[in-house]
Amino acid sequence: MSSQHTEQSEQSKFFEHSEKIILPPISTLTSLSPIKSYLAHNSNCLYIQESASASSIYHNEKRKRSAEASARFRDRKKQTENERIERCKILEKIVQELENDIIKLNEKIERINNENKELRHELENKVKSYLVVYILL
Repeated sequence: MSSQHTEQSEQSKFFEHSEKIILPPISTLTSLSPIKSYLAHNSNCLYIQESASASSIYHNEKRKRSAEASARFRDRKKQTENERIERCKILEKIVQELENDIIKLNEKIERINNENKELRHELENKVKSYLVVYILL
């Protein structure tokens, strides 16, 4: 009841300050921006219907909470994207290191195969030379 009494006393204060009262159209009461612009252009407008004012306050609070939630979502999205980018950089570095290891291992395999061929060739030569010596004996 006390809030209702204070609302009525506030409304009566508005009536005391001005002889001319201009009520904004209902369509302008859906959000706070039209009310502000309307009040800026009509300085004699001192009274706004309580239900429309409460509604606009509710909508402004709802819009504010929604904007804050959107900002938190954008921050989380940026953070997860930055984490993914960082993870990709780490994985790319690992892939590059593994590719370098593969190249080194392939070079080592080729070197070992060449060495194996040389050793076989030497062995064949030795076997041939022993055969020649054995045959000559």
